[in-house]
Amino acid sequence: MHTYARTSAAALVTASWIAAISCSPTAPSPRVAPPPASGEPQPPASSRASVSAPAPSASVFLATDASAASTAPPPDSSAPPAAVEEWESPFRFERVLEVPVRSLALGRPPYVAVLSDQPWMMDESGWHELSLPADIKIGSPNSPVAIFFGRDDKPRIMGAQRSVGGSWEAVYDRWHQGRWERDKREIGRLAGAPAAGLYGVLGDEDPEVVCKDGDVCIIKRRTGWKTIPAQKGLLRVWVIAGTAYLLGDGGMNRLEGDGWAELPWSFEGRGKESGFWVDQGQGVWVTAASQNAIYRGQGGRFVRMDAPVAAPSMIWGGSAGDVWVAGSDGVGHFDGTSWKRVKGLAGSFTQVRGRGTTELWAGGAAGLWRGTRQ
Repeated sequence: MHTYARTSAAALVTASWIAAISCSPTAPSPRVAPPPASGEPQPPASSRASVSAPAPSASVFLATDASAASTAPPPDSSAPPAAVEEWESPFRFERVLEVPVRSLALGRPPYVAVLSDQPWMMDESGWHELSLPADIKIGSPNSPVAIFFGRDDKPRIMGAQRSVGGSWEAVYDRWHQGRWERDKREIGRLAGAPAAGLYGVLGDEDPEVVCKDGDVCIIKRRTGWKTIPAQKGLLRVWVIAGTAYLLGDGGMNRLEGDGWAELPWSFEGRGKESGFWVDQGQGVWVTAASQNAIYRGQGGRFVRMDAPVAAPSMIWGGSAGDVWVAGSDGVGHFDGTSWKRVKGLAGSFTQVRGRGTTELWAGGAAGLWRGTRQ
């Protein structure tokens, strides 16, 4: 359920586009092939790259992170990471879409959704391009949005866009019966006045969180909804193992009871956060793209580690000894002792997350890659 940005960082925001969009799904692009006889969707051999590696050790992926989309800002004057040892992972990686990935959502298998220049979705029958109207400018700072799945396995695009007058407006679109529709029922009072952008997390994990800038947040649990005050700004929200976190101006907050409770959040990378994850032992992992650094925190104390990739952004793991990070020149992995660069995943990535014990997904300018355990 990914992640979100301040108003100045477009693709870190949970946001969506336009209302009342009426369009039909197009036929699958030539960049995606029909599924083979086995029923598993794959791109054509001529347009995919694959890498297989022997499995020196077991790696387990547990889908606990429902974070929002994460796009790292360009690095500052920090030097790029030095040469890092490559890791022969037990996964075979294959590029399944040759489109830039700005946002990635994993639903219940086999559902996957991607926000590129157009939205894409994979279901039982393969990949489909879900066209948007021409006035939707994905990737524009004036339309910070991300893609998610709802609990009905249908994609949503949520976030904000600039009005003609320059103010932020809420955007929430649901893919329904072959077209994008504004569905006010799913966001209740957030669809009305005052006009402001949305941020939050959607997905199968409890809770879903939808906030309107400076107004209220709707906390959507299967047992019922409630509202709490929302902080000002288009912020980033993560839901990890059933707990919601929000990064605001004052630092990191955790959803507790009827509001956001501030957590200890003082370290060298404060204010430069580009990714966030919490392991099962409540260890905190934070990436700082402009510093080429990863911070690991426990009990309010943080230790800085050099990132194995440049401009580290989204971070995700199955455990404290099985952590993955996306970067502008590849993907890195932490085995509990040291960071290594993942062999076979070259290029620029901003998205990385897993599902189950046998599947890892990575996306960015390098396209969308799927890793399956051998």
